[in-house]
Amino acid sequence: MDKTEELMQNRTLNYFSRLCQIPRESHNEKAVSDFIVDWAVSLGLEVKQDEFLNVYIKKPGTAGREGEEPILFQAHLDMVCEKESDSSHDFKTDPIKWRIDGDWILSADHTSLGADCGIGVAHIMEILSSRDISHPPIEVLLTTREETDMMGAKGFDISFFSAKRMINLDISPDNRMLAGSCGGIAIEMRIPVSYGSGETQEWTPYQMKVKGLTGGHSGADIHKGRENAIQIMARLLVSLSESMEIRLASLSGGNSRLAIPSESDAVIYVSENCEIGQKTHEFYMNMLEECAPEDSELEITVCECPQFDQPPFSAETKAKILSVCLLIPNGIQQMSSTKPGCVESSSNLGVVHQDGEDMLFISEARSTYESTRKLLVEKQKVLAGILGGKVITHSDYPAWIYRKDSALRDMVYHIYESRENKGMEVVTVHAGNELGIIVSKLGLTDAVALGPTREYFHTPRECLSISSVLKFESFLHEILQKL
Repeated sequence: MDKTEELMQNRTLNYFSRLCQIPRESHNEKAVSDFIVDWAVSLGLEVKQDEFLNVYIKKPGTAGREGEEPILFQAHLDMVCEKESDSSHDFKTDPIKWRIDGDWILSADHTSLGADCGIGVAHIMEILSSRDISHPPIEVLLTTREETDMMGAKGFDISFFSAKRMINLDISPDNRMLAGSCGGIAIEMRIPVSYGSGETQEWTPYQMKVKGLTGGHSGADIHKGRENAIQIMARLLVSLSESMEIRLASLSGGNSRLAIPSESDAVIYVSENCEIGQKTHEFYMNMLEECAPEDSELEITVCECPQFDQPPFSAETKAKILSVCLLIPNGIQQMSSTKPGCVESSSNLGVVHQDGEDMLFISEARSTYESTRKLLVEKQKVLAGILGGKVITHSDYPAWIYRKDSALRDMVYHIYESRENKGMEVVTVHAGNELGIIVSKLGLTDAVALGPTREYFHTPRECLSISSVLKFESFLHEILQKL
């Protein structure tokens, strides 16, 4: 029996493997939603699917516990789809293949793994399929589109649920318990483009590429000093413009506003006798000195692309595009005045690409306070107004406010402490999730978020700890027994 076959003997990892066979990019969740519904029906559980493809499930309490207060388990079905530029993986059709490296499960195709939040769904499936765990009545809410607009959480039917306490399974590492989170909003800025006049026969097109950055979650990792590939590209183009005339023809970078972009591409026209290779290398060496150790694998490449025939943007459009890339709010905006070392507000420029006759810039702004989120939106509106563009917002969600008193949190903490001989780290995080929406809609009186250890989520380096999954499974069983 090889390592993979051995792991498949564990129900949680087996369910996670089955989920990895189903493409489940945000807005493409029908197959995985149908799979969960059919699976729940096969177990004889009460199940419902709504118009958003959310799945609701109920399991009665075990003998003697049928009349106890129910507990709600919650996770999301979709995943962030990130891949390296040389990966041929198609997230709409291809399964996620595993690669095992010691204690870690990774994607074999250089893509995100989908452990966020597939492993949470798998843990819930393991609990629902178990026949030997004592537990109160269980309710389950599996939502869709969490990684984009959270419409699953916003649209679910509250009438199915009666639980007033909830355990969400979308947090890492396994020694951490989440007790609050910020709110957020998506911001899209559009700047109209125009094209330059004049011939380009005497100019050579070059493709510029920034890659090798770590990237990461645009909220949870925003304080780690990781570089933004889009902004590095903009800085490179500005640096080159100081010593030569360049004409910008294309710029793109990032795949999700929820991820710090790790790659960016541009095509520029330059005169044939320029020193673009040398100047690019000089810029690259300077960037290496600036970068944090996590970004030490930064690469900046330049090569001719003689087949490229798209006309360059006008000088005015080039200036506007680079101005937005450099001036748009990005990174930490304010640290908390009440929680030292914690981020209070941030903004992440996650995606840039041409969309028709506009250049589109997509960001995610986060803050505990709605007023601060509005301020970050206004800053982009002012910038867009100066440059003749416009801004729209969508996918806003409220903060999940920390409660000083929590019986569920105290119970989980003490169970962990007795198992590990140390306490859990109880945190509020600078990352968005559905809990603010769900807690508010259901009028929950108590909620926590837990999960096994996974790292580098929202990146092609995403990985899941095998030993942590096994330990966390046992931890959940004990929580259910003592609820």
